[in-house]
Amino acid sequence: MMTSREGVFSGGDCISGPASVIEAIASARRAAEAIDRYLGGKGDIAESLVPAEEATAWPEGDIPQEKLAAISCLPPEVSIKGFDEVEQAWDRETAVAEAQRCLRCYVIAPIEEKTLEEADCQFCGACVDSCPAGALVERSICQDKTPNCAVTTICPYCGVGCQLKLEVKDDKIIRVVPDPEGPANRGQACVKGKFGLDFVSDPNRLTEPLVKRHGKFVPVTWDEVLDLVAGKLAGHKGDEVAVVSSAKCTNEENYLIQKLARAVLGTNNVDHCARLCHAPTVAGLVQSFGSGAMTNSISEIGDARSILAIGTNTTSAHPVIGLEVIKAVRKGARLIVANPREIDLCRYAEIWLRHWPGTDVALLMGMMRVIVDENLADSAFIAERCEGFDDFKQSLENFDLATVERITGVPAEKIAAAARIYAGDKPSTILYAMGITQHSHGTDNVMATANLAMLTGNVGKPSTGVNPLRGQNNVQGACDLGALPNVYPGYQSVTIPAIREKFEAAWGVSLSPKPGLTLTEMVDAAYQKKIKAAYFMGENPSLSEPDIGHAREALARLDFLVVQDIFLTETAELADVVLPAASFAEKDGTFTNT
Repeated sequence: MMTSREGVFSGGDCISGPASVIEAIASARRAAEAIDRYLGGKGDIAESLVPAEEATAWPEGDIPQEKLAAISCLPPEVSIKGFDEVEQAWDRETAVAEAQRCLRCYVIAPIEEKTLEEADCQFCGACVDSCPAGALVERSICQDKTPNCAVTTICPYCGVGCQLKLEVKDDKIIRVVPDPEGPANRGQACVKGKFGLDFVSDPNRLTEPLVKRHGKFVPVTWDEVLDLVAGKLAGHKGDEVAVVSSAKCTNEENYLIQKLARAVLGTNNVDHCARLCHAPTVAGLVQSFGSGAMTNSISEIGDARSILAIGTNTTSAHPVIGLEVIKAVRKGARLIVANPREIDLCRYAEIWLRHWPGTDVALLMGMMRVIVDENLADSAFIAERCEGFDDFKQSLENFDLATVERITGVPAEKIAAAARIYAGDKPSTILYAMGITQHSHGTDNVMATANLAMLTGNVGKPSTGVNPLRGQNNVQGACDLGALPNVYPGYQSVTIPAIREKFEAAWGVSLSPKPGLTLTEMVDAAYQKKIKAAYFMGENPSLSEPDIGHAREALARLDFLVVQDIFLTETAELADVVLPAASFAEKDGTFTNT
C-alpha cells in the first residue's frame, strides 16, 4: 500500500495499529505485492485499507466476543528517540488467558459449545497439522526441536496403509505428519499413527542378542548367536521345526522366512497371525473371485451409493476408512450396519441389523432371498459372469424371512429393507473385518458376502465389491508372499507337482510336497513334542493364541526356541535365544495394505 509519498509503501502496525505478528506478516505480503505491481507498471496499486476492528469482526450470533486485553505502547516522546519495540508485552497471566481463545476473531468458545470429549474428538491430530498459525504444536517438537530430515514411510498399525512423513532429529522421531500424497489416507491419520510411534525410541527396545544360560538371559555377539541358532536348527529334521512369520514385518522379510523354512529347513510348517484373523478371507475370496484381497480401492468407498458394513467397527479399528464411510453418508450414501454391538457407525446408519452373534450367514442369506424373490438380482451379470446360480437359488429355499428372523433376532422388515437398499442403490460396497472371520464358519461368512455382491452385480466396478479390512499392517502381504503352510508365494499350492518343480528349479533344492501345520496345529504339535524347535519372527503366541495357558506350556516343551522381536515379549521370555529386530522405521521394505 503506497503512502502519500510516491514510491514509499507501508504496512503492519503503521496501518492497523498494534496487532499480532501473523497480521503483520500478512500486511507485509500485501505491501510487497503492491510494490511488485508498482515496479511492473501494472496499473492501479491502490488497496482499500480496512480498519482492524472490521477485519476481525465476528458475525453476530450467540457466541460472545471479547476484545483482546490492552497492550501498552511506549509514549511517542520516548519511542521517537530510539528503535525499541513500540508495542510492549502482556504479563504471563494475561498471555495465558488470551491463549485460551482465537487471537484473530476474539471469540471465546469451545468447539460446538462442547468439550473435546463431548464433541467426539478422535484426537487424530488433523487440527494440529492444518493449523495455519502454529497455535497448535505437538509437544514433541517444542523447545527448539527442529528436524534434520523427513522420511516417507507407511504406518505400522492397521491394514489401511497410511503414508506418513517421519520428521527426525538425531535419529529420533520428533513428529509424524500424514502425507497428503498418500493414496490410502490423503493427508489423514488416526491417533495411533499420529501420536503412537514413540515406541521406536523406547529404552526397553532389544539392542543385542540374548542367550538363556542357567535360566537367565546374557548378551552375546552376533557371530556367536548365529552359529548357535544355525547349529541347533540344523540338528532337527524338517517337520520337527516350525517357523512363524509376522504380519508386522515387510513383504521382503516374509518372503525370506518362508524360503528359509522350505528351502533350508525342509518344511512347510510356516504360518502367521492370519490364521486367527483373515485366513477365512483368503479361503473364501480365492474360491469366489480367485484372489484373497480387496476388490476395490479405499478411495472408492467415499463414492459408493450404499454401504454394507458387517463385522467391522470401522471408525475404531480402521479410522481413516471410517472417515471414507462417513464422507459417503454425508454425500447421500445409505449405510447398513450389521453388528451385534452398537458401534459408532450406527449413528450414521439408515438401518442397523442387530443380529445375534454367529448368525451372519443366515442374515446374508435372508437378504439374498429377498433380492431373488423381488427380482432385484442383476440377471445380466449373473448370466455373463457367474456359475452355479440354479444351485445357489435352491439353497435359499430354507431362508424365508420368518425363519431368518427367528435365527438372527432381526425383524423381517429390517432385513427386507436392507436388501432393497443394497440391491437398488448402486454402486454398493461391502466392508467386513474380523467380526465375521474369527468364527468356525468364517469362510462361509466371507463367501456369503461374495455371493451377495455377485447376485447384485456389485463386482468389478468402481465403488463396489467385497473389501476385507485387515487387522495388522501387512496381513495381505504376508499371505501374498507365501507365509502360509499350504501355498508358495502367490497362493500357488505346495501339492501341485508342476508348481513345486518351478520353485525347486528357482531355489535349487528339493521341496516337501506335504502341506505344513497351521499356527494352532503347531502349538498342539509342540505340546505333544512332535515339534521340537521353532523360530518366531515378530509374533507373540504366548499372548495372542487361544488358551494361552496351553500355548505357553507347549512352547516351554520345545527343545529349542528362537524369538526375533523388538521387545522382550511374553514369548521371548520363554525363548532360548532372543534376536533384536529392526522396527518399521529402521529398515527398507514394503507393506501391502488391506
